[in-house]
Amino acid sequence: AAILVAIFNKTQSFSFAISATQGRRHQEMANCRKKWIVRPTTLDDEEAINTLLKNSFELLLAPHYQDDLLKVALPLITKTRKDLLTCGTWYVAQDPDDQTIVGCGGWTPDNPTKAKTGLPHLRHFATDPKVARQGVARAIWERIRQDVTSTLGLDVGLEVFSTITAKPFYESLGFQEVKRLEIPLTKDCQFPSILMRREAGLAD
Repeated sequence: AAILVAIFNKTQSFSFAISATQGRRHQEMANCRKKWIVRPTTLDDEEAINTLLKNSFELLLAPHYQDDLLKVALPLITKTRKDLLTCGTWYVAQDPDDQTIVGCGGWTPDNPTKAKTGLPHLRHFATDPKVARQGVARAIWERIRQDVTSTLGLDVGLEVFSTITAKPFYESLGFQEVKRLEIPLTKDCQFPSILMRREAGLAD
């Protein structure tokens, strides 16, 4: 009898585990079908975006960067820049069900280092880990494509300073690695990044 109870308990636990996994998958599939609301940021979004950046970067950057580097870098890269909030081409993605901000990202005509490359630049993408890989960043990218093509035309490339973590995402958008570099956050903090470029042809 004890053996049968043990088998039942294990079977029941396994069933619960399958149900929980299936539940998560159903939720992820439902979120992938969501039409995330993408709109330009405002100064009123600052606190929510700072929270988003902190939650996203603390979790998603950890596998690719050393702890001592992140300890210094995270307070700097999770603070929203007011010039981005008000530029008109930096966006948030919101959950259509409750208006929660679940992603951010955008573009500017200039390189953030002010280097004269002649190419517009993607800026500061982040996604809430709870909805990672569920189309949030892709929805923002589609808004950027519309912006860039309507403003600058199809015959324009794009660049981005990618984290090591985000490289596969940008590759999925057609960006290719140009070179590895370190971006100075402070005099003593150099943040490893990847300069990536997408050649002209935003319609494809």
